[in-house]
Amino acid sequence: MSGQVRDMTKGSPGRLIILFAIPLMLGNICQQLYTMVDTIVVGQIAGVQALAALGAVEWITWMVLGVSTGATQGFSILISQHYGAKKEDFLKQSVARSYVLTAVISVVLLTVSQIFARGILVFLNTPSAIIGMSLIYLRIVFCGIPAVAAYNVFASVLRAVGNSRTPLTAMIIAASVNVILDLLFVAGFHWGVAGAAIATVTAQLFSAVYCFLVVRKIKLLHISRQDLQRRPGLDQKLLKLGTPVVFQNTIIAIGGMVVQYVVN
Repeated sequence: MSGQVRDMTKGSPGRLIILFAIPLMLGNICQQLYTMVDTIVVGQIAGVQALAALGAVEWITWMVLGVSTGATQGFSILISQHYGAKKEDFLKQSVARSYVLTAVISVVLLTVSQIFARGILVFLNTPSAIIGMSLIYLRIVFCGIPAVAAYNVFASVLRAVGNSRTPLTAMIIAASVNVILDLLFVAGFHWGVAGAAIATVTAQLFSAVYCFLVVRKIKLLHISRQDLQRRPGLDQKLLKLGTPVVFQNTIIAIGGMVVQYVVN
């Protein structure tokens, strides 16, 4: 277990921060590879309209997926506080309730996004020539919301106990899988934007499974059925920490959608 967690309260603060931050920065770069690879492969193989269809939905997917990302980042704050304070029982309860809240958020996001996907594209004046392809891509990617949410919460829990390397490894694996499947589905099977979306969702599932397998190895993060029970004020505290990050991500996405509206 010692190799999977790190006590961030011991040692040189500067060194700890740098060693923790580098995998985070590299992980963000790997995340961008999803969009870059989809853009390159779709643009070269499926054509200009397919490429435009991907560009038209970039900020929509950012907004929807950014909700689960922001929420789980907020949840990790409380988990890390309990970890630093050596409050194991409170840590496990916070982890367990983070899982429950993440599951609820993912179901709500999946339902709402599927209902309003076409309406948002119409509202943004998406050209009729590409709106069909954009909608196909959105619907498939939104089906992967539970996988994205699972990766986000497992990665956030790992980072809360000082492990930022595992989420980076998961992203490297996911990026590699995405490249291979993009070439297979888009260039090989000629599935167009649908192939790119399926490749992305599959890659995200790989990253979630990898993080989950690592979490299972850490005894400190083993939770019981009792930990899953609601605790007075705990859900509210977790949501209070996650809401500002969700709001920040949403504001950024709205700004991007305004630009997309003008471009359309």
